[in-house]
Amino acid sequence: MSMVCQKCRKQQPLPPQSILFRCACGNMIPLGNSERSLPIQEHGRFSSKMRRFRDKFRRNSSRENSRSPSPSVSPRLSLIFTKPAPSGKRALLCGVTYKKEKFRLRGTLHDVHSMSDLLVRKFNFTNDSILILAEEEAYKPPTRRNILEAFKWLMEDLKSGDSLVFYFSGHGLRQPDFCDDELDGFDETICPLDFRTNGMISDNDINDILVKPLLPGVTLHAIVDACHSGTVLDLPWVYKENRWVDNRPPSGANKGTKGGKVFGFSACRDNQLAADTSAFSAEKTMMGAMTYTFIKAIWEVPDITYQGLLDHMHKAIENVNKARCPLLKILQRKIDQEPVLSSSETFNTNTSQSTLITIHTMDSRRCKCQWCGMKIAAPIGAQTITCPRCQSVTQLQPARNYGFANFPTANNNMSPGFPAFPSRPGRISPNANNFQPQQFNPMSPQINNIRPPAVHGRKRAVLCGITYRGHPKSLKGSINDVLSMRYFLVEKLGFPNASVVVLTDPYKYPTKANIRSALRWLVQGCQPGDSLVFHYSGHGTRVRDHDGDEIDGHDESLCPVDYETEGRILDDEINNTIVRPLPRGATLHGIIDTCFSGTFLDLPFLCRINRAGYFMWEDHRIRSYKGTNGGIAISISACDDHQNSGDTTAFTGFPTGALTYSFIQTLEQETKLTYGRLLMSMQKKIQEAQKGIGLNGENETQEPQLSSSEQFDIHSKMVAI
Repeated sequence: MSMVCQKCRKQQPLPPQSILFRCACGNMIPLGNSERSLPIQEHGRFSSKMRRFRDKFRRNSSRENSRSPSPSVSPRLSLIFTKPAPSGKRALLCGVTYKKEKFRLRGTLHDVHSMSDLLVRKFNFTNDSILILAEEEAYKPPTRRNILEAFKWLMEDLKSGDSLVFYFSGHGLRQPDFCDDELDGFDETICPLDFRTNGMISDNDINDILVKPLLPGVTLHAIVDACHSGTVLDLPWVYKENRWVDNRPPSGANKGTKGGKVFGFSACRDNQLAADTSAFSAEKTMMGAMTYTFIKAIWEVPDITYQGLLDHMHKAIENVNKARCPLLKILQRKIDQEPVLSSSETFNTNTSQSTLITIHTMDSRRCKCQWCGMKIAAPIGAQTITCPRCQSVTQLQPARNYGFANFPTANNNMSPGFPAFPSRPGRISPNANNFQPQQFNPMSPQINNIRPPAVHGRKRAVLCGITYRGHPKSLKGSINDVLSMRYFLVEKLGFPNASVVVLTDPYKYPTKANIRSALRWLVQGCQPGDSLVFHYSGHGTRVRDHDGDEIDGHDESLCPVDYETEGRILDDEINNTIVRPLPRGATLHGIIDTCFSGTFLDLPFLCRINRAGYFMWEDHRIRSYKGTNGGIAISISACDDHQNSGDTTAFTGFPTGALTYSFIQTLEQETKLTYGRLLMSMQKKIQEAQKGIGLNGENETQEPQLSSSEQFDIHSKMVAI
């Protein structure tokens, strides 16, 4: 038996039946045949908290993990794995927060959502090609068993030209190496959610599953935001001090591929800790330092090289450390981590562009965020782009001379661009709650004489889901609703990813100011042929009407995540923002899954229908005009103004809004669908679900409602979104 000394790097023969062996250089080498815990020499500067964390849980982890059976894969995840893996591009994103532990990480969910957004918007990945494991209701938990099964899904049926991405945000640890394949004497590991009982996943396991099977023409990018992750893929080459260093094991074991290429980006060196910090965010949002700087560099520099990406990340961390005030420099440790690049082969990092970028980004053009001034690379043909710094959305001018059809433009009295999401969510003017209806002057937009739009014109949507985490009346299904609606709009109805703005609790916060900005963006520059969608899943309330424009004497309102401090958004404001400006030829659909939502958009006409299908329109016009500027606005709401809507597991076993589920299911099951058929089908599905769980009382009834800016025959007019 032999082992490489971690100090002098010389291979030493070890005597049998020994617990410790002293090298000629004086260094103590721990051996693995002892029943008791071994003294381990630490590398770098470890905090006492991290040391206790490591020592406590390393005893519960074994390299082979054979004693503790892993939990079975959940049924829904099993269904995912039984489906054929998408060809071309696929990604596995894991974010582990360790919610119930003292060593909880608060930024991993944000990291996973940010990485998913980067892959979809920048590299044209589809939602079906991204598998997310996270401690969130919409996803499956990142247990050891689930991660290993997801590895198999990622590597299934590889073909030349495939591009794979593995991303991990969570804890990483080190354990003694007993296979003689580590230069420093330690294996690096990642910690699944259940690592205390079922063990960690070592770099040897990751290399065996993700690296060795790669065929010629297949590329894998692994981004690991964890402590001690420098060589977590066990790749043969590591880039240090502007040169490639041979990391091949002294044992001669093959750690390369079958001809494919692997590029690993790690948060830090093997002897360093990775930061979960709010230092990069003005809103004090927790995030991984490596993930933030990695994504920021790719958004800011369109043709970035591997060397440029590393330099950009190093510089961003250095700038944050310098920007700390003197008091913080005393009280807090600086971010002491150096991102690491490793590879299955050497290459020129100064001239080679990132394969991930080169293969998957579309032709791009440079533009500037209208709100913070940051330069962004936008795909040609994109109508909007999300700023990675301030998270605001900038509406782009039509691209010309790039081989794309020019998009129609309109001249009207609206200022260009998307109103900025505030840099600090919730900070708005003291008079923000004093909503004053704006005077809207009807004005027909003048369309430029260019190529006509597609059959349905441009499409854009705002999806807002709020769970109210920590509130006694929190909702569990709102994020599921938004994710389902986004998938339906993008995959089934052809909405471009870039034209769907999603506001949810853990990612882009649905504050009152943010929702207002998103609603203004939804109708900004609206033209004939446009199809707009506003979907809301959250709490709704009723307040007394003070301007005399409600038949029942109450205004309906939605509750932003900060409604307790900033107030609600009334139906009067929603009508004035997205209904009144709607030009002739444009269509707006509001899908409102909340309580008291029958007249949520304050539209002039409300449809009443019985079980036999007979219907009549109620005129809700009083004294103020609530219609459009010639367009059509249709609202499909969860219930009548005096009813409550359901957030239930009765349909699928997972929390979901009754309206959202029945709406999507009906449209997916029936192709040629009238509004009357849609309304009756949703009512039937909800009634059956209510009977199944014993909700038959009059006070527990929920009947979806249809309202519109104009009257029509609901049994002949086809649903067109």
